[in-house]
Amino acid sequence: MKKQNDNTVNQEGKPGILRISLVLVALFLFLSACREEAQRNIIPALASKEGGTGGGPIQGNLRVQVFDRISRTPAPGVTVMIGEGTTRRTNGEGVAEFQNVFGPQDIHVFACRGCTATQQGAAAPFLFQNTSFYQVNAANLAIPIAGRLPAQSEGTMVGKVFATEGDAEVYVIAMDDQGGFKFLPALQSRTQRLIRKDEKALIDFPLTFASTQNLDTWAAIRPELGRQAFSQVALLGKVIDSAGNPQGGVQIFARFFDGLNAPQPLYFNTGGIPDPSLTESSPDGRFVILRLPPDFDLFIEADSPGIGIGATNVRLPDKGTVSITLPVMPLLPSTLALSGRVVSYHLDFQEEERLNGTSGFNLGLNGAQILFPGFDVSRSTAAGSGPIISGNYQIQDPLLQNGSYLPIIFGGNAFRPTVQNIKTTTRSQWINYPLAVVPQAQLTDILRAASGNADLDLADSNGELVGRVVQASGALDLNGNPIHTPLANISLSILGDDGSALENLYYLDDQGFVDTRLTQTTGSGGFVYFSLVDAADTTDEVTLVATDSQGQVLRRQWISLTASSVQILDFVLEPNVPAPPKKALGAVVDIVGKPVEDIAATLIGGLPADAETDCPGTSLPVLQRLGDHFGDHDDVPDILPDCKLSARNDYMVQIEQAKGGGDYDIGFDGAAKRMGLSSFQVSDSGRLSGKALLPSVDTRNTANLQNDLDIRSVSSSGGTRGRITFPEHFKLEDLKTVLIGSIKDGERIALGIDTNVLKGKPANPYQMTAAADPLAESYFLLATAQNAAGEESKTLVQGLPEFPSAQDLRMASPPTLSRPLSGALGQGPNPRLAWHPPNDGAADFYRIQLRTAEGDWLWEAFVPGNILEIELPALPEDVEDELDVLKTETPIHWTVRALRAGGLSLHDFNFKLLTDQLESDSAASSLFTP
Repeated sequence: MKKQNDNTVNQEGKPGILRISLVLVALFLFLSACREEAQRNIIPALASKEGGTGGGPIQGNLRVQVFDRISRTPAPGVTVMIGEGTTRRTNGEGVAEFQNVFGPQDIHVFACRGCTATQQGAAAPFLFQNTSFYQVNAANLAIPIAGRLPAQSEGTMVGKVFATEGDAEVYVIAMDDQGGFKFLPALQSRTQRLIRKDEKALIDFPLTFASTQNLDTWAAIRPELGRQAFSQVALLGKVIDSAGNPQGGVQIFARFFDGLNAPQPLYFNTGGIPDPSLTESSPDGRFVILRLPPDFDLFIEADSPGIGIGATNVRLPDKGTVSITLPVMPLLPSTLALSGRVVSYHLDFQEEERLNGTSGFNLGLNGAQILFPGFDVSRSTAAGSGPIISGNYQIQDPLLQNGSYLPIIFGGNAFRPTVQNIKTTTRSQWINYPLAVVPQAQLTDILRAASGNADLDLADSNGELVGRVVQASGALDLNGNPIHTPLANISLSILGDDGSALENLYYLDDQGFVDTRLTQTTGSGGFVYFSLVDAADTTDEVTLVATDSQGQVLRRQWISLTASSVQILDFVLEPNVPAPPKKALGAVVDIVGKPVEDIAATLIGGLPADAETDCPGTSLPVLQRLGDHFGDHDDVPDILPDCKLSARNDYMVQIEQAKGGGDYDIGFDGAAKRMGLSSFQVSDSGRLSGKALLPSVDTRNTANLQNDLDIRSVSSSGGTRGRITFPEHFKLEDLKTVLIGSIKDGERIALGIDTNVLKGKPANPYQMTAAADPLAESYFLLATAQNAAGEESKTLVQGLPEFPSAQDLRMASPPTLSRPLSGALGQGPNPRLAWHPPNDGAADFYRIQLRTAEGDWLWEAFVPGNILEIELPALPEDVEDELDVLKTETPIHWTVRALRAGGLSLHDFNFKLLTDQLESDSAASSLFTP
């Protein structure tokens, strides 16, 4: 229950009662107030030292300052409570004053929604976790509040590490001004190999791997165009003839969706090296296009008079390289102009148009806009511009034969835009290529019927797949292409990237209506899938799998769906047809054909039970993991010749290697105002052979959160080594890191790290190779460990005047939780939290933190070292409760941290001094449910 305001002051300092909530605080100063305070220092006195306690014991007056931890400006309108219910609001200077108060007090800071900073108006909302100080005896208390709005509570530093060695592992470490640090696993190089069912190579299928260092080296061939920068990807292609052999003398043209030209390709010479002087493919057949944006559609044309032509669409990956083959065939004539009608979608619209395009049940749509990816948007085609027949269109821009196209059709507000695949062959003419748009109302009705929710509407983040399972009827259309007929009794599944089955796939009955009871296709062959594209993404890549009544997989197809659009698909099967020869995966090789080790090869989309696919000795969807980096796999060969894939399917094989550097992204907490970055390059021998340092970056400057790092070689100064003493219940393998760094202007930069820890093989004594920093004011050592029980121990040795050659480290024992323990239930809105002191002696004080299981901060408290139990105080009446998580059976993660801070007292300290003098920090964590 909420406590009413009480004008009497609790002088006994007894712990009160609280329920945890997330609330909004007023934080806005009007210009007039600013002018009035112009002659005053608006930064609270203790705020310059990041907050804390002081002023001697409480002897009648208590002054509490509340300020923004980031800007250090006052936080007006904040509710401050002492004892069991006496409250005050902070004024325009962020100060709340209490009189007639004596001795130790429990002091709590809450925020309120709708509070007024001044009489002139309400404050702007500002979300933060609540903060408490238990039994503190200090007349002045300055409490920093940490913002919890996304822009203020957390962020990500991103960038790329350059100038790395190809066989070296590269790590990035971040350390903030609060002493917290994070380090990433070795940065990954990645290549995705797209294997299409119509590719001709059926044996020893090559898997070429391009590392991040390869891309950087190739980009350096044309330095005037810039580096292969952070988040940019590459396309590695090979032009082949109808037999799968490399084809020379071919020019490559690449364009983006809107017709803008992509960067020019680099062609490989006969020695397998990109040569900027080449203007067409050599007999090597390979080309590479660099500096491409991720997650974009790229349209590629290959053309060479008398040799061949080809065209295809490729969805670029989110990082690394995508590798394809591009078949070219000698065709005359080489181009054609398509025509047909744009109609309102129904299941058999294509057959209706192909059999008789001048009449029928199809409703032609005049005015529909048709855009072919790779062509200029201004040159889109409008339906209805041809002969009298409604919805007629004719593509003015000629298309290549031997091409694969994905036109997008826009029908106006009443229709969902559609994407429809068109393949052209030697038989292709110019007539009767039917296109369709899907009525929004029709698709919405299907969604509502499938979900059972009559109010559900299509979302912009959705992408839909509407189609039929079909087979060839034996009849041909006017272009000589097969006419399809629906296929019943086929089971479908949609697989995600990890191979798991996705929901929202439904079948249509014979009349084309959704029936949620169906488990197979009917006589209509129809189905619909509603993709749940993440709001931050624009695409959703899935695998469609068809299985017959005997459980035989007939086909699988990799499909890229686009948000706010429908993809129309005829999923063509060949039941009762002998399977073609399988495609056997060959060696994973580098650009010059040398086998690549230490890789993980994964079949994207997973692999269902498929009698036509044989990958013995592997655990799918992971095809293979090699090398020490991924553990010992003696039973797995160095290449993949025994893995055979069905030739009637499309696949995507992803190859990763934790070498050669690459992109990084590393998060930081909102409490951090500055963050320094370091990067290390570790050779196969385990030695630190280079480093990159970036001085601390102001995390409040959100426009400058991308920072690239250049590895540079360093000369070893002999390094640092020493023995670590672990607390009880900790083992050597619990060691997470040992690093050495320098301190300049109060900011920490890591100089070296124990490479054995990075590789998962910690040693005692530890050993680091690093160079002294000529600008260092002092040096520090940091070691952390976490055991299987979730207990943590961190030791920080600071103030070393010289670069240490030897330094032993002792890690402190963590406290032990008493209640509530993991799995505890029924704690209610006012739980009591209790713990036991560390075995190796009491802490100077304790820091208690509560978060949701997802990591959202709720509340933190500081407690003197002689107190081992607290009760959360009740929420004051004037504080609005936004998220009452302690009444919703939401798991709560709570942590007790034991701080050993050089004898600092909770009654007289500041956070900057705490950070500077902190000797060790150990913690115990648990989850409980209210």
